[in-house]
Amino acid sequence: MPERIKYFCAGALFVSLAIPASAPAQTLPSFATVATFQVKSGMRLEFEALQQKANAAREEAGITARFAYRVVRGGSANEYLFFTPLDSLADYDQPLPVRRGMGEAAAAEWFAQLNGTVEDVQLDTLRIRADLSIPRTGERAPRLARVRTVDVRPGRGQDYQQWITNNWVPAMKDAGMSGVIHFQNAFGVGQRKWTRMTLYDSWADLDGHPVQRHLEPGAFSAVLGNNGEMTLGPEVRILEFLPNVSILANTP
Repeated sequence: MPERIKYFCAGALFVSLAIPASAPAQTLPSFATVATFQVKSGMRLEFEALQQKANAAREEAGITARFAYRVVRGGSANEYLFFTPLDSLADYDQPLPVRRGMGEAAAAEWFAQLNGTVEDVQLDTLRIRADLSIPRTGERAPRLARVRTVDVRPGRGQDYQQWITNNWVPAMKDAGMSGVIHFQNAFGVGQRKWTRMTLYDSWADLDGHPVQRHLEPGAFSAVLGNNGEMTLGPEVRILEFLPNVSILANTP
């Protein structure tokens, strides 16, 4: 498959879940690369400008979807997360999109400028669990995302996955939720780290969990069951979507 077509497929499929689309629902890609940046104090505007500058090179290299977020609750206000859909881990065998799109000399200069704006960067690869995700519905592009990460206790991986499959996903669907993506870390024994990303239109939608609002208190406790005994954490962050720093080249 030609490179540009390959990335278009991954990008369009992830967009079909994250952004409202008129096209029929499609299968999600297998993975997402998540880049988490800790930006230096006072350097946010410079950092965002550099990301915008590199987006043209990324698109030239075939990237058609890259979702930019900034942490607004639950972490540092200088923390940014970028989600890029990925068809296959074999995509990592080629140079980074910025290097392919800019060329080595220009890319080296860009990375030097970027390094001057950040304290730290972490790269993760997450496996997208399309079987446990709920496609996005609605007219508006979501403004916010709630990201919840847990570590499953040793020996409880199958129990936790069964709880998500049999209890939590059906409860979310019954409550009318959409735009929910479940991820597992792609690497590591047992893939014990789980991330759930839920998209919201407004802050008002975050006032209480939709499943809890939908059910009676006793029923909600029954849905939760003993999932708290199976995990460590959670870490919860609220992210603000940044369309001006994102790549949405082929959004339907």
